[in-house]
Amino acid sequence: MKKLDLSQTVTILANVGVIAGILFLGYELQQNNRFLAAQARSNMTSHRISFNNMLQVPEIASVIVKAQNDEALSAVEIFLLERVRTALFVRWEAEYREYREGMYGEEELPVMGYRGTFAFIPGLLDGWQRNKAIRDPDFVEFIEENVLNER
Repeated sequence: MKKLDLSQTVTILANVGVIAGILFLGYELQQNNRFLAAQARSNMTSHRISFNNMLQVPEIASVIVKAQNDEALSAVEIFLLERVRTALFVRWEAEYREYREGMYGEEELPVMGYRGTFAFIPGLLDGWQRNKAIRDPDFVEFIEENVLNER
């Protein structure tokens, strides 16, 4: 009878250990998900700071101001402005992809900032029309519905 009791006790302890391990794993996964979400938000902030720093580069600022004032741009300036536009779309698509993967909620996407940027960067809408064919269809739909056609 002692062997049976010892065997049952070991089995129960092993089962309790498995359950405790599963609970700990769940806690660790939850903690990891919070960390990943915080990292995604940090990346978004870094992207925004980086873009604002880029706008302070005199050559880029000059091109944007010239385009805003409908002044003629050289071929190099046109190229530079197009690179700014493309960089925005790449950054926005990355932010959207992180949102879609659950790294943060829709309310954390800077949709109002996206709208403001379309008004601030000359030719951004035309650049979008040329560029959207190479973007993720879900991202294109998101921009069309939430940024360009303000719900």
